[in-house]
Amino acid sequence: MPHVARTLNNLAILHANREILDQAETGFIEALKIYRDLAQSNPQIFMPEMAMTLSNLAHVHMETDNLDQAETEYTEALNIYQNLIQLNPQGSMLNTALDINKSLILFEFRIEIKRMV
Repeated sequence: MPHVARTLNNLAILHANREILDQAETGFIEALKIYRDLAQSNPQIFMPEMAMTLSNLAHVHMETDNLDQAETEYTEALNIYQNLIQLNPQGSMLNTALDINKSLILFEFRIEIKRMV
């Protein structure tokens, strides 16, 4: 199943890059369901994959102006990364968490601009 989730995620990235956002969203949601199931039995391995997929899905939702959903997904991804860093402060999740944090800041900036317009 991890290979199926990874392939769904990669295909969804391709769809997002081609701006086929409805198919991208579907692929990320399917991959996320698989990663959530896998993370139940092996969180150290699959929680980072789940967080990455959440971040990808949030990006699609941001592009489709589903900002509330995007914020929820970015926040969940950031929380996952922060929890993983607490478990292993020397691990490689720190840079990823910082990237998610930057995305969340940009997201909030975009919301402020939309409110002003």
